[in-house]
Amino acid sequence: MGVQNVKILIVEDSPAVRAVMGMTLRMSNISNLKLLEAQDGLEGLRILKRKPVDVVFTDISMPRMDGLEMIDKMREDASLSDIPTVVVTYRDGSTDESELEKRKVRYVLNKPFKPKEVFAVLSEILNSSFYSRAPSGVS
Repeated sequence: MGVQNVKILIVEDSPAVRAVMGMTLRMSNISNLKLLEAQDGLEGLRILKRKPVDVVFTDISMPRMDGLEMIDKMREDASLSDIPTVVVTYRDGSTDESELEKRKVRYVLNKPFKPKEVFAVLSEILNSSFYSRAPSGVS
């Protein structure tokens, strides 16, 4: 990808899926990649308010605060509203596409995901004209 100094937050209640996502992201060609992890939306929001990130990968179905509620709270906060968010979920029909569009979610990965799908989405985000934020490691 040729990008460097990128911080990514993985919000997922399954330790196994978090580990696989982390390993997959580490296989990208991002120099100085920093991964942060949260086990639910509540913990994800706490991290986001303390540490700026460039991209969020989140599950939908989680305890305490699900991914949709976390995304709603991100969109309400001016400092978090423009962070590109990737929903990573099982396609079981429980997530309505219009609900994601309403929340400005442009990227969805289906579980089980393939590394090339993760790389394609991440590359599109980091190289996109919609990605107007400077990477968190760049001033």
